[in-house]
Amino acid sequence: MPRNKNARSLLTIRGVNGTLRWKGHQIRASWSIRVDAYGTTTIKFRPIRLTNDTAWLLQMTRATGRFVTWAKISGADSEGRRVTSEHVFIGSTGWRGTFVRIEAESSLTRVEWLPVPKTSRGLRVRYVTSGMKGFGVQTARTRSGELHLAGSAEIADYSRLAGRIDITSPPTRRDLRRWMASCDDVVDRVLRWISLAEGRAIGWSIRHLIRGDNRIIVTEIYRPTRSSDPHDGVGHFLDLQPWIDMAVKRGASTVEKNAGLDVAIHWFLFHPTYLEFQLLAATTALEHLVSRFEKAHGGAKVGNPRTFRALRNALEPFFQRTTRNGRATSRSRELLLTKMKTAISRSNDAPYVQRLLRMLKGYEVSIDGLESHIRAAISSRNLVVHSGRFREGDDAHGTLHLHVQVLRELLKRVFLTLIGYTGYYESMLNGPHRMPFPPTATTAIARDGTLAAQQDDA
Repeated sequence: MPRNKNARSLLTIRGVNGTLRWKGHQIRASWSIRVDAYGTTTIKFRPIRLTNDTAWLLQMTRATGRFVTWAKISGADSEGRRVTSEHVFIGSTGWRGTFVRIEAESSLTRVEWLPVPKTSRGLRVRYVTSGMKGFGVQTARTRSGELHLAGSAEIADYSRLAGRIDITSPPTRRDLRRWMASCDDVVDRVLRWISLAEGRAIGWSIRHLIRGDNRIIVTEIYRPTRSSDPHDGVGHFLDLQPWIDMAVKRGASTVEKNAGLDVAIHWFLFHPTYLEFQLLAATTALEHLVSRFEKAHGGAKVGNPRTFRALRNALEPFFQRTTRNGRATSRSRELLLTKMKTAISRSNDAPYVQRLLRMLKGYEVSIDGLESHIRAAISSRNLVVHSGRFREGDDAHGTLHLHVQVLRELLKRVFLTLIGYTGYYESMLNGPHRMPFPPTATTAIARDGTLAAQQDDA
């Protein structure tokens, strides 16, 4: 994300006095902080006199080869607002006479406006997100409290902060840290499904802890969160409520964790420029889902596992003779023996396509219209990985694009099936259009390589 020095300031605090620490050194300093519309926190220190005791400041810049050793700040302004960060990166220094000027950026910056309570009663937490598009305010009940979500109807730069999620604490008293951790978990899941709906990764950069009278207690500025333009989402920003409901419903977190949806959706939201990379992102997401499925249900095998175990045991004397080498150490012989046994065991593993189809069947995912194209799409991944580029006939670009769309459509169906979604979703098959889910249409692939949706006569 390019720096924009003219970006609107969300928060500015001047006249902070405290301590700057780095690698065992420390000095009293004064500084101001500014948080811009992207969530970037910049720190400007007042000029510091250069002496033998402060010469270490000159070692803190990249010009002398420093490699990410965080500095720390801790101080307060005249109004009692306390500013701390243990992740300060000194970006530049300058000189004016015998004074040194320092500018820095920080992550995980904390501003305490008021004393922090020990329980969550009467509080709410607000998350400020990057480029979340929405219309109106969406609400939901969660185990952490009442949730309200609001996006912006018009966004020009999706990396700028736009959108917020509030969670109001229930009337019961809960330990503050535990309650905020549960809120973080809820918001992460909500943003995951909102991101999937809108077709780009959306994250939060700032978190406020707020009292019932709307006074801020603590502001935590974590980091800027990059986002891309919308592409191939499963929903629409005009109606985010179904995706919020899916994220907060009972059992959603367990399903996500067991099936690996969190990681798979993360890969799905990658939008590389080159088709080859788009293909690799989609196949990586599918491979993770298959891996998680096999962890719970066992891997698909070519033959009877008992038969292969008997074969391996029968080959044990051969392994022992093969690994006997007077020049090899006992440790190296042991490693060689282990590798040979592992190779025999893995020879019983089913091909990846068979394992993928087994997962789809186990999850009862509809593959209508995709059956004859899944194998070709998976095979194209091997061409890209081993040759670096995809080449197939005169229309390699169109064929590869088709493979990418087939795999991304397959991922959408897996996501929506596992979470139990019903309603309409956005499909890119044969161009962007809305389709009912679970599918009520038969999707066929025409001979010219395009995808056409044929409505079921029933």
